[in-house]
Amino acid sequence: HAEDGRKMGLDGVIEDLVSRIARHRKDKVFYQSIEEKLRSGQRLDQMELSKAITLVESEDLLPDYRDDFLKTLREAPALDRAAPVIGITGTGGAGKSSLVDELINRYLHCSETARIAVVAFDPTKRKTGGALLGDRIRMNSIYDERVFVRSMATRGSAMEIGRSVSDTLQLVRRSEVDTVILETSGIGP
Repeated sequence: HAEDGRKMGLDGVIEDLVSRIARHRKDKVFYQSIEEKLRSGQRLDQMELSKAITLVESEDLLPDYRDDFLKTLREAPALDRAAPVIGITGTGGAGKSSLVDELINRYLHCSETARIAVVAFDPTKRKTGGALLGDRIRMNSIYDERVFVRSMATRGSAMEIGRSVSDTLQLVRRSEVDTVILETSGIGP
Protein backbone atom coordinates (compact mmCIF):
# COMPACT_ATOMS: atom_id res chain seq x y z
CA HIS A 1 0.00 0.00 0.00
CA ALA A 2 1.17 3.56 -0.62
CA GLU A 3 0.95 4.29 3.10
CA ASP A 4 3.45 1.46 3.78
CA GLY A 5 5.93 3.16 1.48
CA ARG A 6 5.62 6.42 3.37
CA LYS A 7 6.02 4.71 6.74
CA MET A 8 8.82 2.32 5.78
CA GLY A 9 10.77 4.56 3.42
CA LEU A 10 12.60 3.34 0.34
CA ASP A 11 15.13 1.29 2.32
CA GLY A 12 12.36 -0.41 4.28
CA VAL A 13 10.40 -1.25 1.13
CA ILE A 14 13.53 -2.74 -0.46
CA GLU A 15 14.32 -4.81 2.63
CA ASP A 16 10.72 -6.07 2.75
CA LEU A 17 10.80 -7.04 -0.93
CA VAL A 18 14.15 -8.82 -0.66
CA SER A 19 13.05 -10.76 2.44
CA ARG A 20 9.86 -11.92 0.69
CA ILE A 21 11.80 -13.09 -2.36
CA ALA A 22 14.44 -14.81 -0.23
CA ARG A 23 11.77 -16.91 1.50
CA HIS A 24 10.51 -18.22 -1.83
CA ARG A 25 13.93 -18.76 -3.39
CA LYS A 26 14.92 -21.19 -0.67
CA ASP A 27 12.11 -23.63 -1.27
CA LYS A 28 13.84 -27.03 -1.54
CA VAL A 29 10.57 -28.79 -2.36
CA PHE A 30 10.40 -26.97 -5.70
CA TYR A 31 13.97 -27.93 -6.56
CA GLN A 32 13.36 -31.53 -5.55
CA SER A 33 10.55 -31.75 -8.10
CA ILE A 34 13.02 -30.53 -10.74
CA GLU A 35 15.48 -33.21 -9.60
CA GLU A 36 12.80 -35.87 -10.12
CA LYS A 37 12.25 -34.64 -13.67
CA LEU A 38 16.01 -34.77 -14.33
CA ARG A 39 16.27 -38.33 -12.98
CA SER A 40 13.35 -39.53 -15.11
CA GLY A 41 14.55 -37.82 -18.30
CA GLN A 42 11.63 -35.38 -18.51
CA ARG A 43 12.08 -31.94 -20.01
CA LEU A 44 11.93 -28.79 -17.87
CA ASP A 45 9.46 -26.00 -18.53
CA GLN A 46 10.59 -22.35 -18.58
CA MET A 47 9.78 -21.66 -14.91
CA GLU A 48 11.63 -24.77 -13.75
CA LEU A 49 14.55 -23.92 -16.02
CA SER A 50 14.76 -20.36 -14.67
CA LYS A 51 14.78 -21.48 -11.06
CA ALA A 52 17.24 -24.31 -11.69
CA ILE A 53 19.68 -21.92 -13.39
CA THR A 54 19.37 -19.57 -10.42
CA LEU A 55 20.29 -22.41 -8.06
CA VAL A 56 23.24 -23.48 -10.22
CA GLU A 57 24.49 -19.91 -10.67
CA SER A 58 24.07 -18.69 -7.06
CA GLU A 59 26.62 -20.30 -4.80
CA ASP A 60 24.98 -18.78 -1.71
CA LEU A 61 21.46 -20.06 -2.46
CA LEU A 62 20.83 -23.29 -0.52
CA PRO A 63 24.56 -24.11 -0.35
CA ASP A 64 24.01 -27.42 1.50
CA TYR A 65 21.52 -28.58 -1.09
CA ARG A 66 23.13 -27.11 -4.24
CA ASP A 67 25.87 -29.76 -4.40
CA ASP A 68 23.27 -32.56 -4.30
CA PHE A 69 21.30 -30.85 -7.06
CA LEU A 70 24.42 -30.50 -9.23
CA LYS A 71 25.26 -34.17 -8.70
CA THR A 72 21.77 -35.16 -9.84
CA LEU A 73 22.07 -32.90 -12.90
CA ARG A 74 25.45 -34.29 -13.87
CA GLU A 75 24.36 -37.92 -13.40
CA ALA A 76 20.96 -37.54 -15.11
CA PRO A 77 20.31 -40.03 -17.91
CA ALA A 78 21.07 -38.89 -21.44
CA LEU A 79 18.18 -37.55 -23.45
CA ASP A 80 17.15 -39.01 -26.78
CA ARG A 81 17.68 -35.60 -28.35
CA ALA A 82 19.55 -32.64 -26.92
CA ALA A 83 19.43 -29.20 -28.50
CA PRO A 84 22.55 -28.09 -30.38
CA VAL A 85 24.47 -25.11 -28.99
CA ILE A 86 25.63 -22.25 -31.23
CA GLY A 87 28.38 -20.06 -29.74
CA ILE A 88 28.58 -16.35 -30.60
CA THR A 89 31.71 -14.50 -29.54
CA GLY A 90 33.39 -11.20 -30.36
CA THR A 91 34.79 -8.05 -28.82
CA GLY A 92 32.55 -5.68 -26.90
CA GLY A 93 30.48 -3.56 -29.27
CA ALA A 94 31.05 -5.90 -32.23
CA GLY A 95 27.32 -6.52 -32.64
CA LYS A 96 26.96 -9.94 -31.01
CA SER A 97 23.54 -9.15 -29.53
CA SER A 98 22.32 -7.64 -32.79
CA LEU A 99 23.42 -10.78 -34.63
CA VAL A 100 21.70 -13.00 -32.06
CA ASP A 101 18.53 -10.91 -32.42
CA GLU A 102 18.56 -11.39 -36.18
CA LEU A 103 19.19 -15.14 -35.82
CA ILE A 104 16.24 -15.44 -33.43
CA ASN A 105 14.01 -13.45 -35.78
CA ARG A 106 14.85 -15.68 -38.74
CA TYR A 107 14.62 -18.86 -36.67
CA LEU A 108 11.12 -17.99 -35.48
CA HIS A 109 9.98 -17.19 -39.01
CA CYS A 110 11.29 -20.50 -40.39
CA SER A 111 9.12 -22.59 -38.09
CA GLU A 112 5.83 -22.04 -36.30
CA THR A 113 6.72 -24.43 -33.48
CA ALA A 114 10.50 -24.19 -33.01
CA ARG A 115 11.72 -23.02 -29.59
CA ILE A 116 15.06 -21.32 -28.97
CA ALA A 117 17.04 -20.40 -25.86
CA VAL A 118 19.70 -17.72 -25.45
CA VAL A 119 22.25 -17.70 -22.64
CA ALA A 120 24.06 -14.35 -22.79
CA PHE A 121 26.98 -13.38 -20.55
CA ASP A 122 27.98 -9.86 -19.58
CA PRO A 123 31.20 -9.03 -17.71
CA THR A 124 31.05 -8.43 -13.97
CA LYS A 125 32.43 -5.05 -12.97
CA ARG A 126 35.42 -5.36 -10.66
CA LYS A 127 34.57 -2.24 -8.68
CA THR A 128 30.87 -2.89 -8.02
CA GLY A 129 30.53 -6.64 -8.57
CA GLY A 130 27.51 -5.96 -10.78
CA ALA A 131 26.88 -6.47 -14.47
CA LEU A 132 24.79 -4.46 -16.91
CA LEU A 133 23.01 -7.51 -18.36
CA GLY A 134 21.91 -5.28 -21.22
CA ASP A 135 21.51 -7.97 -23.88
CA ARG A 136 17.73 -7.78 -23.68
CA ILE A 137 17.81 -4.08 -24.57
CA ARG A 138 19.31 -4.79 -28.00
CA MET A 139 17.20 -7.86 -28.76
CA ASN A 140 13.72 -7.18 -30.08
CA SER A 141 12.85 -10.70 -31.28
CA ILE A 142 12.99 -12.27 -27.81
CA TYR A 143 9.50 -11.21 -26.80
CA ASP A 144 7.90 -14.41 -28.01
CA GLU A 145 6.67 -17.35 -25.94
CA ARG A 146 8.95 -19.66 -27.94
CA VAL A 147 12.10 -17.79 -26.83
CA PHE A 148 13.86 -18.27 -23.49
CA VAL A 149 16.57 -15.73 -22.61
CA ARG A 150 18.86 -15.78 -19.60
CA SER A 151 21.30 -12.92 -19.13
CA MET A 152 24.08 -13.89 -16.76
CA ALA A 153 27.11 -12.21 -15.23
CA THR A 154 30.58 -13.68 -15.53
CA ARG A 155 30.75 -13.31 -11.73
CA GLY A 156 34.44 -12.70 -11.49
CA SER A 157 35.39 -15.84 -13.38
CA ALA A 158 38.11 -13.82 -15.21
CA MET A 159 36.68 -15.31 -18.40
CA GLU A 160 34.09 -14.32 -20.99
CA ILE A 161 31.64 -16.84 -19.54
CA GLY A 162 30.69 -17.67 -15.96
CA ARG A 163 31.86 -20.72 -14.04
CA SER A 164 28.36 -22.19 -14.17
CA VAL A 165 28.18 -22.26 -17.99
CA SER A 166 28.47 -26.06 -18.39
CA ASP A 167 25.75 -26.82 -15.87
CA THR A 168 23.57 -24.00 -17.24
CA LEU A 169 23.87 -25.33 -20.79
CA GLN A 170 23.07 -28.83 -19.59
CA LEU A 171 19.90 -27.52 -17.92
CA VAL A 172 18.89 -25.52 -20.99
CA ARG A 173 19.41 -28.52 -23.26
CA ARG A 174 17.13 -30.51 -20.92
CA SER A 175 14.32 -27.99 -21.38
CA GLU A 176 11.73 -27.69 -24.10
CA VAL A 177 14.01 -25.96 -26.65
CA ASP A 178 15.25 -27.02 -30.06
CA THR A 179 18.34 -24.78 -30.33
CA VAL A 180 20.54 -22.90 -27.84
CA ILE A 181 22.60 -19.79 -28.52
CA LEU A 182 25.46 -19.00 -26.13
CA GLU A 183 26.69 -15.41 -26.32
CA THR A 184 29.97 -14.61 -24.58
CA SER A 185 30.93 -11.25 -23.13
CA GLY A 186 34.12 -11.02 -25.25
CA ILE A 187 36.71 -13.05 -27.08
CA GLY A 188 39.07 -14.12 -24.33
CA PRO A 189 42.20 -12.84 -22.58
